[in-house]
Amino acid sequence: MPAKDNADYDVWKIAFEKILSRLSADSPIIFTARSLGTIFLVKWLSENSFIRHIDSIHLVGSVFDGEGIIDE
Repeated sequence: MPAKDNADYDVWKIAFEKILSRLSADSPIIFTARSLGTIFLVKWLSENSFIRHIDSIHLVGSVFDGEGIIDE
């Protein structure tokens, strides 16, 4: 993905849209993201609706800052 060292959601959003536009109509849609990419992917998915079926989503090692946790 673009700008890995200086991740910017707006730049990644454009990349997501370019990748999706290149898929053929019968290609399965499988999203896999890790680390900060998981947050960007989930945000992007929440902002868009799809005519096609998403076959699967895999989120690995999502970023978590611990905000809201009082005690473990």
